[in-house]
Amino acid sequence: MNDQHPDPVVYYRAELRRLRDTMVRDRDESAIDFETIISNAEHAIDVILSNGPAGDGTLFEQRKRASGQDAIVQEVLAQTSRYMGISVGAIIGSRRTKMVTHSRHIAMYLVKRYTLLTFTEIGAYFKRDHSSVVHAVNKITEMIFVNKDGVRDDTGTIADALDTKLGLAAA
Repeated sequence: MNDQHPDPVVYYRAELRRLRDTMVRDRDESAIDFETIISNAEHAIDVILSNGPAGDGTLFEQRKRASGQDAIVQEVLAQTSRYMGISVGAIIGSRRTKMVTHSRHIAMYLVKRYTLLTFTEIGAYFKRDHSSVVHAVNKITEMIFVNKDGVRDDTGTIADALDTKLGLAAA
């Protein structure tokens, strides 16, 4: 035994206490750093989603303007509205009647087909969650496959009008 530490149990207990204190201090410092990181990240997200770094709209707004996708979405809405006989306001509104919902689903399907927008971005145009867009696209895709209720003809007619309007029709 050592003169400095006559009892090994006392020595190890002291070392354990010192180690525990060090770990607690490190944990507390890490927690502060972690909280700071989270706070800074939340602030950055808020800035991007509220004003954008340049203060000219949300990141979504900046991206859709830059990509030209906004004009395509507006044209899809206009053509769907014209063909289905439902106003654009009703298509993007909250009404859930069968005809309005069906028209909305067709418009969402066509937006996905004609743009590179994500489901979340498409949902923003229609004031819907991304899962609603996924459901709409899947539903219309299935209906087109079996041509239920003439959906293949409806979407085909609207798509032909879009191709002509957007300059995508074959010459």
